[in-house]
Amino acid sequence: MFILRQTIDNIPLTNINWQQGIIEEREATETQIELFYSKDGLIRITARRIYEIIEGGEDKKLIGGANALNTVLAQYSNVILKNPTRIISMELNYVGTVSNNNYNLTPAWVICVAEQNEDNEFNVLYDSYSYYVINAITGERILKAG
Repeated sequence: MFILRQTIDNIPLTNINWQQGIIEEREATETQIELFYSKDGLIRITARRIYEIIEGGEDKKLIGGANALNTVLAQYSNVILKNPTRIISMELNYVGTVSNNNYNLTPAWVICVAEQNEDNEFNVLYDSYSYYVINAITGERILKAG
């Protein structure tokens, strides 16, 4: 299986479920493009939640990755971490949001944070992941798509 991504203006759309809480009906979510191969060749292509651009927005200056990262670090500055925590990825993406029944693509820094946990019953370590989505225009955290 290969996973591809939709891009607009050379910026990929996020392909992860980044938002917190339950996804509501009609909420903008991650795009999905999957190709399935076998030794005999292509089996199937699926594409879901692909955006068709109807109208573009105005050009706006984006904050840099360092500013977005500082927003995330500021949220951790007043927290006592019990487990090892690390930032494992950071990428500029478009994320889908809904406002007044309109779907919008917002440029955002998507930052993945991994926290190491221990399963005491099986005596194994594992990572749990959370996503911080920082609006690349305003610098504010986006918590939900809707």
